[in-house]
Amino acid sequence: MFYRSPIFTFGFVACHVLPYLLDRKDKRYIGIMLLVSVPVQLYAVCSKTVPFLDPYHWEGVMFFCLVVELVLMPTAFVVNQSLQWLGQISFSIYLIHSPLIAIFFPLFKYLQQSNINPSSAYLTAFGLTLLCVIPLAVLTHKIVEKPANRLGRRFAK
Repeated sequence: MFYRSPIFTFGFVACHVLPYLLDRKDKRYIGIMLLVSVPVQLYAVCSKTVPFLDPYHWEGVMFFCLVVELVLMPTAFVVNQSLQWLGQISFSIYLIHSPLIAIFFPLFKYLQQSNINPSSAYLTAFGLTLLCVIPLAVLTHKIVEKPANRLGRRFAK
């Protein structure tokens, strides 16, 4: 349980550091430095030459750098309407994907054991999952999540 706590801590620090960084005139340069540091960190983790912390915990550092960089310098490739829409339904995606994968597991196992290329099997399974998860998540979001949020706001008042 405590093994993963440093990764949580980096997310917590990012939330508390961002308000201070947003007001800085040099926020773009800070964002560039954070972005440039990620491949260096990844190389250090992959080559097992990280100077301190468990290599696993460096994923938290890299995630911190990427999240803070995206807030300081939003990139159209990552920050766009399509991904914002996916963000709005992300909780429903989270709720739907596991049961759907469990339902499709026999098919995925068959694909894995067939004679097709492993990459093709993975992409087929991924595509099928997306094809089913997204519409179900949209329905769940509209039928369950939004009404539940409205109800929760009424109780909170």
